[in-house]
Amino acid sequence: MAKNLNYNATGSTCNSNDNANCTTYGRFYDWTTAKSACPSGWHLPSKDEWSTLIDFVGGTAKAGAKLKATSGWQVGIIVTSGTDNYGFAALPSGWGSPNGGFLQESAGAHYWGGSDYVISAPFIYAYSLIVSHNDYTESEYELEDAFLSVRCVQN
Repeated sequence: MAKNLNYNATGSTCNSNDNANCTTYGRFYDWTTAKSACPSGWHLPSKDEWSTLIDFVGGTAKAGAKLKATSGWQVGIIVTSGTDNYGFAALPSGWGSPNGGFLQESAGAHYWGGSDYVISAPFIYAYSLIVSHNDYTESEYELEDAFLSVRCVQN
């Protein structure tokens, strides 16, 4: 998908709880909702699929620039716009924290990965990819009740 998913489902929200932001950034999903949000014939990208994409576009040090949209980023001292070499067009949607706040608006894009879990009681973590404010991408594990963007991959 060349845009963030914007399927209105229970367990999803818009950036800053403002429905107008869904038009630009798509919706944010908690992990449970993200796992079933992709339409039939599509799926959440796995950790391996994200890694394949990042490796193909130049590795973690360069992928951010190549995946970011050419506009929409508030360019400044540490924020750079992208070249969008591959039509991914990542926008700086940020993410929603489990406590209801919204973070990194205009400075990062956070995407859920597939079903890779690390279980550390009482928390369940799920893989995510971050297209950051500079040229980098990074991956981490998020709490399942965080709200991140979704990109789906065709089966």
